[in-house]
Amino acid sequence: MNLYHVRINSVTTRTINICFHCSEVEYVRGQRAHLALHMQLGSSILAIPLIGISGALLWLTRNLHWLGVALIGISLALAFILGTVFLLIPPLTFRRESRLQEDVSLTFSPESVHLKTKDVDSQLQWSTFSMALIDSHSYLLYSGKSSFALIPKRVFQDADQQKEFEQLLLQQIPKIITRKLKMR
Repeated sequence: MNLYHVRINSVTTRTINICFHCSEVEYVRGQRAHLALHMQLGSSILAIPLIGISGALLWLTRNLHWLGVALIGISLALAFILGTVFLLIPPLTFRRESRLQEDVSLTFSPESVHLKTKDVDSQLQWSTFSMALIDSHSYLLYSGKSSFALIPKRVFQDADQQKEFEQLLLQQIPKIITRKLKMR
């Protein structure tokens, strides 16, 4: 994970317009990137087998047999919860929430961000966004700890437009985290 607190001297003055709708795959990738950032996924994945192995070893003892059974149960429950949150909930949420499948129009300028959907037409100040997460597939612009706007990288017209957008992010958003995640 790379954390940047950088300001760029070159100023982007051009307006950047993008129109898109997220596919299920893009939404699921973005949601998983968000979860991986906030759930301390590596620690959770490591804890599950360690608790399970400890439980299995304790199960073999006479005095601590029930503690072993409890630890194995906890390990299985954690694996189930992690699997559900990470693998099942994102695609189910996308299918259930019709607003996630709507066309989105975003206009980025140095002054503000204009968001337009079927039901929303809003002018947002850059100060609304506290952080950005950039991975190999998308940009997540956070307006709180868990509320974010997902922008797939494929929506930019060309590499120059994408580079200008990244410069604008560096100028306007105080905290940017980049990750090269390999998620399907």
